[in-house]
Amino acid sequence: MAQISHDVTISSVVERWPDAARIFARYGLSCASCSISKSETIMAGATGHGGGRVNVEDLMRDLNAYADSGKLPDNLPAANATAGGAGMKMRGMAEQKGIKHVIAVMSGKGGVGKSLVAGLLAIGLRSTRQSRVGVSRSCR
Repeated sequence: MAQISHDVTISSVVERWPDAARIFARYGLSCASCSISKSETIMAGATGHGGGRVNVEDLMRDLNAYADSGKLPDNLPAANATAGGAGMKMRGMAEQKGIKHVIAVMSGKGGVGKSLVAGLLAIGLRSTRQSRVGVSRSCR
């Protein structure tokens, strides 16, 4: 019986089943630790960040098999591989030391000007408010 649907947020899955982050990593989605995962559904993450490479049905099958049985699929990345190595727990941007504010620029479609908007925001904040600014592409 499927417990997880396409419209569930990524973070709600990982909060209930923490090792599900390893399943997301298998499909090239590091979204599980991203601050955007709190509002992004599995379908949006898979189609937006997966770049058309993610077989959503396979991802859903693996997630639901894990939710139903508690058994992880074979050949998953090591637990520390999803955490950026060195055994550290992966943290979202807003949880990293020294970061006070995060502005997410996102869209499920490519070629709509996300990089341009992020760059112009960074330049504007730096020049008008003398803010220290960094730009990161934290989700793939």
